[in-house]
Amino acid sequence: MEEPPPPPPPPLQCSCLPVWPLQTPKAALRDTKVPAEQVRADEPKKLTTLHAEDVGAVRVVAISPDGKTLASAGRHLVELWDIDQNATKPRAALTDPKRPSLFQPVPTHDGFVWAVAFSPDGKTLATGAGGVWSPTPGGGKKMGKVEGEVRLWDVATGKEKALPQRSGMTVYSLAFSPDGKTLAWGGGIDPREVDTTYREGFEDIPKEYLNNFKEFGEVTVLDLATRKERTFFRGDAGRINSVAFSPDGKTLASGGRDGAIRLFDVAKGKERACLREHGRGNAKTGKGRPEDIGLGGVYAVAFSPDGKTLAAVPDYSPFRIPTRGESVKLWDLATRRVRAHLEAPAVWVWAVAFSADSRTVTTTGEVLPRGQVRGEVRLWDAASGKPRCTPMRVDHDAHSVAIGVCGKKKILASAGEGRRPWEEKDRKWRGHPPGEPIMTGKITLWELDPPGDKAP
Repeated sequence: MEEPPPPPPPPLQCSCLPVWPLQTPKAALRDTKVPAEQVRADEPKKLTTLHAEDVGAVRVVAISPDGKTLASAGRHLVELWDIDQNATKPRAALTDPKRPSLFQPVPTHDGFVWAVAFSPDGKTLATGAGGVWSPTPGGGKKMGKVEGEVRLWDVATGKEKALPQRSGMTVYSLAFSPDGKTLAWGGGIDPREVDTTYREGFEDIPKEYLNNFKEFGEVTVLDLATRKERTFFRGDAGRINSVAFSPDGKTLASGGRDGAIRLFDVAKGKERACLREHGRGNAKTGKGRPEDIGLGGVYAVAFSPDGKTLAAVPDYSPFRIPTRGESVKLWDLATRRVRAHLEAPAVWVWAVAFSADSRTVTTTGEVLPRGQVRGEVRLWDAASGKPRCTPMRVDHDAHSVAIGVCGKKKILASAGEGRRPWEEKDRKWRGHPPGEPIMTGKITLWELDPPGDKAP
């Protein structure tokens, strides 16, 4: 008679001082000591972990301006959470009940959802996707040329406010202007007619034409009153991964695979400046090897609320990240020079955000190599570029970050892909072996500067 299997290890406990499981890889144990030159700050307090309904990673999260609602986007579904009421389940899933679908719940978009953004008044949520099914002359649907889609939703009712805005490119990032009158997005597409396959990253490109690969990128701005679009940029050097408005609404920044951070004059729709560092793109090491096709790109950009600094996250090459990390760069917009590098060894940084007072920068990423400790959240001093507290480790990838104020609490949300135990109800996923963990989206909420834990 076979012996029963050993009990599963206890779940990872995340607190202001992380507890490491025995299975944690060595690389994940780096930086567990507080750096000697750390700028001391209050240790964040973990509040809860939310589990998204959609199977797979939560790609992006956003917190409404009033701090009461959190929006999360999985592969195909966008959900709203009442975080001011300590909700453990989403209040609503943004779906169109009139649209037939083989999936339950009905997806927000037919394609992958890459971006969400709240309007400044918090009443509207914009969602962006790619790989959307396109109508054919015969009335059917097929995966033809890759198309993108932008939808606007009423946050209170969860219903769609306007007809979808179609884009010829996958929409990877969305941003409302501070006055709420315009919506900007960045996207990209492989324009070659011989290959219309939807590709998430460079690692999906066949090697036989990797060196000759071209990808269009585009920055578009939509007037929400007239529904008229303006194209600020279009090029064939790679997709646009991120867009962000300056606090005064006069400048739009974009970052893409070509490594350029472009600053546009919103009123004129013209490029005002192009920021680069050390030759090719955003890489500190220069041009790199020919196979490092992702080296030097920009994955995310964010303005500080005071408008003086722009943070840029590098777009990592899949050939280089297992052996070396890259730094998040803080650009001084007055001098247009990099004034600080945020170094996070053995961490694949995905997202960046500033605190409301512009004094703290938050980065989230994935710990490499993968283990039970999968994601990391770090707080940095924006002035010096030094860590403000001990890195916070979680058991899910940290693909996205959002910061908001809910009442007197400053809330930080990090989200990504994690695992949960298999349950009987999971039989709806065909072919999944009983007892194996299900990949699911996880969102961890933290309270910044909790009372009663003040730094000296």
